[in-house]
Amino acid sequence: MSQKKNILITGIPRSGTSLITKLISLDKNNICFSEPTFIKEIKAISENKKEILANLNQKIIGIRDCIKNGKSLEFRVGKDGQIPDNYFTIEYNNITRNKSSKFKNIILPKDYSQNTIFIKNNLLFTSCIEELSKQYEIIAIIRNPISIINSWKSLNLPISKGVVISGIKYSTSLKNISNEKGLLIKQIKIIDWFYNKYLENNVNLIKYEDLVENSCMILNRWIDDIVTLPKLNSKNMAERNSCIYEISTIIKRYSKLYGHEYCNLLA
Repeated sequence: MSQKKNILITGIPRSGTSLITKLISLDKNNICFSEPTFIKEIKAISENKKEILANLNQKIIGIRDCIKNGKSLEFRVGKDGQIPDNYFTIEYNNITRNKSSKFKNIILPKDYSQNTIFIKNNLLFTSCIEELSKQYEIIAIIRNPISIINSWKSLNLPISKGVVISGIKYSTSLKNISNEKGLLIKQIKIIDWFYNKYLENNVNLIKYEDLVENSCMILNRWIDDIVTLPKLNSKNMAERNSCIYEISTIIKRYSKLYGHEYCNLLA
């Protein structure tokens, strides 16, 4: 892997972006930021997609300078102090999962300033993907839409209510979806919006199902061969046991793209 490379990770929320970031972080030569707080700072000072790109560039330069000068950086970690593969605990409280990650300041070895940096963000990176993909390699994750929607239903997040505030500022089409009537229709069209963004731009498109089945083959471009990856089990069946018929019917009726990619999973 080339030195001083910067790679962005994005995807449909609850499709496995945290999981793939966790797996890539197991190669200790990789520096991985999972939904870092500095993304909000970049958004706050950026009026358009070009400014997002410019400010992200400057932030990454600053990150490398911090490492080189022995300054601490803020990382999202789980209870074990490592990059989390899921921001929420498995235990349910009615339909809401409890958040189980926090931020921690860490000083990296100074020679890591030359290492590859991975930054994971879903909505903002996808909203601005037309600009970001001109300069950055991008990994994008998709997943069976029935499992995605049922996962959204189990959480108390804006997207669980069909709200995608953090991406609307940079996407007119996403703003139009927010005016749709009917939560399920709105969610299907949000998924379609993500998928269309990835099809129209230069990204490494990865299915969650393929990642779980053969993570070593999927990730060999970004991790060293000596890294041992854990055996993965698909969470799809656990998250497909609610409203399957209703969701699949709406997908077939309203999805222009995404449902066709997963048509064999919608039976």
